[in-house]
Amino acid sequence: MSQPPWDSPLVATTGIKPMPMVPMAGEFLIQTNLKGRYLTAVGGGGQATDVIHTDAGTPRAWEKFKLWVDQTKQYYAIQTVNGNFLTANNDGGLITNTIQVLRQQSTAGRSSS
Repeated sequence: MSQPPWDSPLVATTGIKPMPMVPMAGEFLIQTNLKGRYLTAVGGGGQATDVIHTDAGTPRAWEKFKLWVDQTKQYYAIQTVNGNFLTANNDGGLITNTIQVLRQQSTAGRSSS
């Protein structure tokens, strides 16, 4: 089974070794609290811009996500219906263009919580 695609350069710069992850059972929807809208991975993922919308009123396939967790239950990953994973651009710390949905790779790695 493929693992979330966390790149090995992160290991070189942080010293954090890849952590095996497993998918949790089932699929999950992420719904906004006030308006009841659903998080959408645009096109099922695989994009670097315009990747997430929150305007869906009815959940469809692209509003369903699989959650992955490591053995310590400290780190999680979010996978789209097309097998892509949500990642923080530039390893986080941005206020615009903050999320991308990378294509799934077969390398193991680390996620962030």
